[in-house]
Amino acid sequence: MVANAERGEIDIVLGKKRRVLRPSYEAVMTIETLTGRSLRELAQMANAMTMPIATMAVVVAELIRAGAADDDIGGKQGEPEVWGKLIYEAGMPAIAARLTVVLTAALTGGATISGELKPVATTKGIATATGD
Repeated sequence: MVANAERGEIDIVLGKKRRVLRPSYEAVMTIETLTGRSLRELAQMANAMTMPIATMAVVVAELIRAGAADDDIGGKQGEPEVWGKLIYEAGMPAIAARLTVVLTAALTGGATISGELKPVATTKGIATATGD
């Protein structure tokens, strides 16, 4: 599956497989509940690279679940512990950078409830986020 930037998705490579992170409202609500942290705190932690690996695993698991095809995640693949091991293997700074992008889009109101990016206002002579 390939990330669709127009939906607010970004891709991430974990376990030698490209996966999609999608900042849907449901994913964000679940992440906040499971981590006990606000979206703002999570975005700041990702940006500062202070997010614990267990928290990263929860965030990644839920964002992947929101962006995955129904058959892409099953059984243990959807469990945060599995994602934590893959994050450790991939390197936490690289994953934190990807999480910063996706969590900031959700935090700043740049994404709709379903995780789609909102259109950026265009000004003559200035490129938009969609390249128009």
